[in-house]
Amino acid sequence: MEEQCGFKGSKYPWGRIPARFLIAGGVAAVAGILVLFPFDWLGEVWPAYAAVFDRVFVNAQAHLIGHATLFGVAGLLVLYAFPPLRGRPGRYLLVMAMGAVGQEALQALAKREMPTIYDGRDLLLDLTGFVAAYLLAAGIRAARASVAGRKAPAQVRRDT
Repeated sequence: MEEQCGFKGSKYPWGRIPARFLIAGGVAAVAGILVLFPFDWLGEVWPAYAAVFDRVFVNAQAHLIGHATLFGVAGLLVLYAFPPLRGRPGRYLLVMAMGAVGQEALQALAKREMPTIYDGRDLLLDLTGFVAAYLLAAGIRAARASVAGRKAPAQVRRDT
């Protein structure tokens, strides 16, 4: 029987939702916030954050690495939250591509600008990050299957 969150007989709807769905939803929400939050805007309204942001993303190379890393982490979170996507690369890529396009659109809205060619470059970097996350997850899954498939070596019985 699935563990339920909330109290038995709760009048709230989340009282009847299995805990694993709530956890998966929470992890997916973290991935969504990580991807969709307009960090540039936050730098404009919070000077202390802007100082840290400018030190971390000091040049174009750091910006490139940041995009790929951000979407790599988000991709791993999505694969953790929704295990069926691990075996469906097309659906995973679609979900992550929608997140990448949404992120670029929200960033353009926050800046009050039209998208530029650099947004296309950022989309390719995002693609790099979430494809790397998928390949990492697939490699881990294959390694676990390989280890689980090995049989323990037969022990030699020595009678003396």
